[in-house]
Amino acid sequence: YWNRLAGRKISVIATLALGGVFFAIACSRDYAGRTDEIIANVQEAYAPDKRTVLFTASAENRGGKIIVSGETSSLPAKRALFALLDSAGLEVTDSVRLLPGDDVGMERFAIARLSVCNLRVAPGHSEEMATQVLLGTPLRILRDQGSWLQVQTPEDYIAWTQGSGLVRMDSTRFASWRSRPRLMFTADFGQAFAAPGIKATDVVAQGGRETVASVGDPGAVVSDLVIGDILALNGEDGDFYRVVFPDGRKALVRKDQAMPLTEWMRGLEPSGENILLVARQMMGAPYLWGGTSSKGVDCSGFTKTAYFMNGIILPRDASQQVLAGVPVDIYTDDTVSISTGMVHLRKGDLIFFTNDPSRRNDEKARITHVGIYIENGEFIHSSGFVHRSSLLDTAANYSQWHASTLTRARRILGSGAGVGLIVHHPLYQEN
Repeated sequence: YWNRLAGRKISVIATLALGGVFFAIACSRDYAGRTDEIIANVQEAYAPDKRTVLFTASAENRGGKIIVSGETSSLPAKRALFALLDSAGLEVTDSVRLLPGDDVGMERFAIARLSVCNLRVAPGHSEEMATQVLLGTPLRILRDQGSWLQVQTPEDYIAWTQGSGLVRMDSTRFASWRSRPRLMFTADFGQAFAAPGIKATDVVAQGGRETVASVGDPGAVVSDLVIGDILALNGEDGDFYRVVFPDGRKALVRKDQAMPLTEWMRGLEPSGENILLVARQMMGAPYLWGGTSSKGVDCSGFTKTAYFMNGIILPRDASQQVLAGVPVDIYTDDTVSISTGMVHLRKGDLIFFTNDPSRRNDEKARITHVGIYIENGEFIHSSGFVHRSSLLDTAANYSQWHASTLTRARRILGSGAGVGLIVHHPLYQEN
């Protein structure tokens, strides 16, 4: 009897214990599920585009404790995540790493030291090129993997580049660099010279082209330069500016190819015609996937450069640029109309294209190309190379493909929406 009773007691206790285990598992699963839901909501609100904000977080049950692990480049996103979890009554352990992490150290800023630096989607020369940054571009460093660094550009674009193309700085050195007088290179192409004896008069016209007649020692060239490069200004020498590279190299730059940055910024008059003036300056430049310089540009790199040389920092990709500015009406009865567009479009507006003509009237059509509107149905863009095309079938440069895939238009000038200004950007200026 006592043995049977003891057996029943043990059976009851075991059943209750097992039921408790199943209840705990069910609760923890629900706990993790609610946590995952909040994580997804925070990601949608704070990090919808992984090209500009890194955010990876997940919930895991470890020995009955919910651990939220991952990493993010956004402090507001992390704060929002754990504030929402707390307000929902969810007790979790914070294991989300904020970037930059300890691997980066104190040197969390960098300045590009090459005329053009290639940035890739992952560390490695064989990886796809994501974008480029120009000499003098200020960057934030997010990760350090030895010879490769993950950086964030002034337009918040995140990609990987070789550390050898940058000069790393701590916050003190970076602030010192920002406060220095600087020089904006405004010609398409040029060179920085080491030989102090070179004069601008040595550059003569030969066969219709400008050629350096005498530069003395063949090693007199310090670096090539492209439009948009920025160097430290260290005085003048006749027809040249004395400049200093971020890595300390000293050189001379022709005055007719550059302008002191403060003077350049004071003279900025962003207008459709001035946007097109820079765009025309790049006519014939070859198409280069990820390119943003006069050595080669993709479609959005071209528009970005044209606007940058007017003091405006556009988002990097066409699919991001279509979210900037304000919409321009190119529709008639919910259908894209070239004639309606010609009525409303102005010089300098951005026009966007899809790769599927059947979806051009869909507001969710995939954006695959962008150009700058000129007038009378004509636009300039990088497709194969930088050239002008027309949306009108009566024009000699008519592009039937682009006329059939035009899907949206945006006005950047005067809107201030979704863009930055170099005169106010904290990476370029101390404000």
